[in-house]
Amino acid sequence: MSINSQKQIVGMGCITVFVILGALGFAIDSVPLPLARFIIVFCIGMGIYLLIKNACLNEKAAENQRLKNAEAAERQRQKDAEVAVEKKKNLQELSQNALNAYREKADELAAPHLKTLCKKKKRLVTSDDYGVLNTERWDAEIEYFCDRVLRNDPELLSLEESVIKHQTALVEFDVFLEDPRTALIKFIDAVVDIRLESYASEIAEYSDDITPVDYEHFCADILNNCGWQATVTKLSGDQGIDIVAEKDNIKLAIQCKKYSKPVGNKAVQEAYSGAAFYEATACAVVAPIEFTPAAIELANTLGVHLLHHDDLADLSITSNKSCE
Repeated sequence: MSINSQKQIVGMGCITVFVILGALGFAIDSVPLPLARFIIVFCIGMGIYLLIKNACLNEKAAENQRLKNAEAAERQRQKDAEVAVEKKKNLQELSQNALNAYREKADELAAPHLKTLCKKKKRLVTSDDYGVLNTERWDAEIEYFCDRVLRNDPELLSLEESVIKHQTALVEFDVFLEDPRTALIKFIDAVVDIRLESYASEIAEYSDDITPVDYEHFCADILNNCGWQATVTKLSGDQGIDIVAEKDNIKLAIQCKKYSKPVGNKAVQEAYSGAAFYEATACAVVAPIEFTPAAIELANTLGVHLLHHDDLADLSITSNKSCE
């Protein structure tokens, strides 16, 4: 029983006792009537006073209890908020660690392909006459690389699942992070941009404005800078071969095609037949643009290398396709 309840019982008891005493005083003949009435009124008054006083005390006690409850609830709220903040912080740290591990593995897997990616980005990102960049072809290429090369690795997929798990745990805190696949594509794109600077000296600058003859010398310069002994053939009687390059017992006959549209079968046929005239051990067609499907099929049959000029910077022909 609470102290307030005890006080209320005492108050009621006092009234009862005082009323009984007053009645007894009224009933005893020896007690004068006015005195008996006074006693009764006094006793009732004292009882009412005690009840009112007790009610006030009860109200004050209740108010104090409400304040204590409110303070306790606020302390609990602050404690819960601190726990939530700490939990959120820990989850964000775990999520970031998982994402870092995911990126490190992706960087490791992408490393052998960075030169190729750099060349492709330089080739596929174009700008119009107004200087507006068109990245559609590069976007498709990097998505293909991430999905078909990187995300085929079981360890990377396991790390990706870990990232998703930690990101899902953060949803209860209204923290919504970028999905791992999108983050991966952006990360690899950023890595390519960084590496492009270091590979700039290896990937020669090309301009659409150069002439076909300048393009031949442009390709020969790349080969000479990379350890080949490349010579541009004379304009007439070259038998379809524009450059003859030698390195490590490899004699490479190259036909250069400065085209703005995909290169077709004819260039492949000319390179193949011209290589025999120069007694080359390998032959290639180099162009700043793609090759038609028919040209690719014929080149595979005849053993002709189809190259973009960016490929010349790290060209390695150890197992020759026969051009004889």
